[in-house]
This record gives sequence, structure tokens and C-alpha cells, in this order.
Amino acid sequence: MLQSFTKDFEEIFKAIAVRGGDISSWFSSYSQQPGKMSLSRRELSAALQSLGLSRNLSEIDFDNLFAALDPHRTGLLDIRVLEDTLKKQFGAPNSVSTLQDDILERIIRAFNGDDVFIVRELSKLDPLGRGLIDGSKFIDAIRSHCP
Repeated sequence: MLQSFTKDFEEIFKAIAVRGGDISSWFSSYSQQPGKMSLSRRELSAALQSLGLSRNLSEIDFDNLFAALDPHRTGLLDIRVLEDTLKKQFGAPNSVSTLQDDILERIIRAFNGDDVFIVRELSKLDPLGRGLIDGSKFIDAIRSHCP
């Protein structure tokens, strides 16, 4: 059943990799029980929202994803199971650097390799001129310009 969520797992892996995060640390930070390596349905939803991914999943798809990751129906997702699943499919040592190279290439293609255009477009995401861009807005901007 987990194979049917390959695209969702890839999005989760990429979203965490883009943020320079570690899978288990990212998800355990959303656990209401510090030190526990599990997430409730609500906590997983919050973690996916923070990655900007929940809008891509329907309620039914989310329920099916959670059920697939909670095969014993405990109501808690074991973060290690999620991490193992993601690493088996996408976590080879070189895959993160390859992913980052792929992302950089997409950024350059999205903005036609034009540095001035890139700076101008990214400046729109920083209206206060602080030199900071919200990660989800950045990702959305890249997606909107990607072929």
C-alpha cells in the first residue's frame, strides 16, 4: 500500500531536504510528547502543513497515507517508520546533494538563467528589503516559474 504514496513521499523528502532538515528531527519537533518518536494524525497534519504539502492531499488521501504508515491502527505514526520509508526510496547518501543540484538547476531554468530577472523576482518576495524570503513563498515562486 505504501507504494501508492511514492509521489507524496518524494514531496515530503524534497521539502525537508530543501530546508536542510533531518527527517526524524523535523517530524519529532511536531510531537506533543517530547522524546516520543510518534505523531498523532493531527501532529502529522501540522508537520505537512509546515512543509506546504497538506494542500496537495485530499482528506481521503491523507487518511489513507496515515493508515498506510500506521498498519497496527494505534492512532500514532512511528516516526522511524516514516523515516525508513523515505530513506529507502530517496535517502541514498548522494540523493540529497543530487536533489539540491536538481533544485538549483530548476531555479536557473525557471528564471531563464537571467541573474537580473532572478534578483528582481526574488526581491518581490521580500517587500521589506530585509534579505529574507519565506521558504514556502520561495518554493511557490519556483513552482510558478518552472516549466
